Amino acid sequence: MPGILGFIVGAVVIGFFAATSIRAYTAVDKAKLQLFSLSFGLLATAMLLWALTIGYQQSTSTITSLLLASDILLITGTVLMALILVGTSSILSIIGLATVGALLASLRALHYPPTGYVKDGLLYFNLTNDVKTVIMLAFGLVWLPAVIVIARQAARDGVFKGLERALISCFIALVLLSALFMTARRSAVIISLFIVIAVIFAGMGAINLMIIQFHASYKNVKGKKHVA
Repeated sequence: MPGILGFIVGAVVIGFFAATSIRAYTAVDKAKLQLFSLSFGLLATAMLLWALTIGYQQSTSTITSLLLASDILLITGTVLMALILVGTSSILSIIGLATVGALLASLRALHYPPTGYVKDGLLYFNLTNDVKTVIMLAFGLVWLPAVIVIARQAARDGVFKGLERALISCFIALVLLSALFMTARRSAVIISLFIVIAVIFAGMGAINLMIIQFHASYKNVKGKKHVA
């Protein structure tokens, strides 16, 4: 089914982006960069669960369970993104955010269970207005500021000279499009948004790979000069 293949491709390109970011963004604080990479890694894992969900389209209970599991992954990713903003030096901050995440997961499971369904090979999240609001707030107030923090720190690397605005724009687009994708209801909109998201992630991953290679080349040249 196209939906399964699409989510698998999406998981691969997002996972590749997350993995290469660790080595590409050398100017970013290491702890924050690990949180950033892990958050997008959880998003990639959620996509794999969405692909699995389409494969179980005949079982409503299985779909509900898989969607709930993916929601917990995204809630965890949101908590990690929040830690980028508040820092990890305070135990109280970590405990507080973990508690909020646990409460959101409990509310999702007990009071707002997933009602998504599969139709014509596509996954429709079928979110209620309350859940939509929470998702938009999470992406707008947590993910968006967090990725801007990472982008600005990454731009301190000389390789990104003059590209800070472009880097921030790409991150903003990824966050906003991801939020819109999860709240979309029309098949044409879902497909279009997903394609754009996958293309941007793939492009950002390719740029990360180029930066990694540039850093490696620079170290080799510097090493040879030092030996000489």
